[in-house]
Amino acid sequence: MTSLTTTQRQIVESDLGQCITHEKLLGEGWSNTVSCINNKWVARFPHTPESTQVAVEKQFLYAFGKGSPINLPNLKQTEGNYCLYPLLDGKRLNLEEAAKLSHQEKQKACHQLGEFLSWLHTSSFTDENLSTAPYGEADFYQDLWQYVAEALPCDLRLKAEAYLDSYFTTVPDEERKPVICHGDLGLNNILWDNSNAISSIIDFTDLFLCDPAYDFNAFYSYFGQKWVNMMSETYTPHIGDHFWQRVTFNKLRKALFVVYYARHFGYESYIPGRIESIKESLSQQLI
Repeated sequence: MTSLTTTQRQIVESDLGQCITHEKLLGEGWSNTVSCINNKWVARFPHTPESTQVAVEKQFLYAFGKGSPINLPNLKQTEGNYCLYPLLDGKRLNLEEAAKLSHQEKQKACHQLGEFLSWLHTSSFTDENLSTAPYGEADFYQDLWQYVAEALPCDLRLKAEAYLDSYFTTVPDEERKPVICHGDLGLNNILWDNSNAISSIIDFTDLFLCDPAYDFNAFYSYFGQKWVNMMSETYTPHIGDHFWQRVTFNKLRKALFVVYYARHFGYESYIPGRIESIKESLSQQLI
C-alpha cells in the first residue's frame, strides 16, 4: 500500500539521491503518515505541513539525539518539513504483550525508561518554537477542561473541579516547573529487541515543555503505580513530594488534550468515546 503523494515522493527521492522502488505504509496516525522506503528508510510526513513541531523535533534530534541512553532516530539532514531516517530494528508490543513480560523484563524496561527520562528532562535544548502549548492549548481550563466539563453530570463536574482547584493550590509551582518532555511516550513509540529490552524510542513530534510527570502518565494508565515505581528507581531528577498527584493529574491532562486535538484537527468521531473514558476514570478516582 502506498502512502506518499507525488510531491512527497519527489522530496524523498531528491533527499535520498535515489528513486523509490518500494514503498510501504507503516502507520497512519492522527498527526503523521509514516512510510518505509526501499526497505531501508522511514519517511514521516505531518498531516499539517505548516506545523512547526517537526522543525523542533529535527533540531532536537540533530543536536542531542546521539547522547541518549536509548537509541533514537538518526535523522538525515533535510530541508523539508518531514523526518527521514534509516529504518530501525525492533518491534512494537501491544498492551497485552507488554503486560505478559516477565518481572525481570519489566524491571529492565522501566529502568531503561527512567534513565532515558532523566536524560531528556535535564536536556539544555532550546528552540524558538519549543512551547508549553504546541497545539494552542495554552489555558488549561478554557482550552482543555471546559468542553469536557460541559458533558459531565453535574455532581461529577463539581467533584472534578474541586479536585482541580485543590491540585493547583496544593502542588507547588516549583515541582511542576516545565522541562523538555517527549509528549507522547507510550507503547506506540517504543521499539523492542528480541530479548524484550527497549531498543529505540521514536516520534518526537509532540516534544514540548511541561511538568516532567507528564511523561510518566501513559505507563501509569497502562500498568498503575508498580511500573512507574520501577521507572523512578533510575530517574535521577528530584521528583518532589507530590509526584503521584502530578502523575494522576497529567493522566487527566493527556486525556483532555486528546479530546482537544480531536476537536481541532478533524477527529470529531472519536470524541464521544474519549469523553466516556474520562467520565469513567474521574468517577473511579473521585469516589
